[in-house]
Amino acid sequence: MVGILPGLISEEQAGFVKDRSIMENILLTQEIVTDMRLRTKAGPNVVIKLDLMKAYDRLSWLFLTKVLRKMGFSERFIRLGSKARGSIVSDTFILAAEALSRGLNSLHTNLYFCGFGMPKWSPKINHLTNADDTIIFSSSDATSLRLIMEILQVYENASG
Repeated sequence: MVGILPGLISEEQAGFVKDRSIMENILLTQEIVTDMRLRTKAGPNVVIKLDLMKAYDRLSWLFLTKVLRKMGFSERFIRLGSKARGSIVSDTFILAAEALSRGLNSLHTNLYFCGFGMPKWSPKINHLTNADDTIIFSSSDATSLRLIMEILQVYENASG
């Protein structure tokens, strides 16, 4: 799976993906938080850190099979994975985190979502992920925070 993960996994995920550096996400997070503090004209912003390690201990296999199917994995591969669950732990984390990442990325197309205040020339980033740690960036707008919470609730309900 190492060879195919980079093509399946969003740019925001750095952990366990070949040719991606966890340090890049750490440095980018530091830059974003520093910029948030300096740019008071953009209004108040929020940083939310999720540590999903314990949540991954309880991942639903049904959820994972749905994620694998959506990503185009064959039924044969899924059956093999169900027999060897213990040996695909890190890949399982990545695939489960990808489902959350895609949900958070969908906020970019929601007209009611107001991302955190960054320069217009900056790429749109509303989260960064390193394996089981996700950091979400947003404005403190109540509607935006509600939309984030809805994504998290859907993910919680779906993943087990």
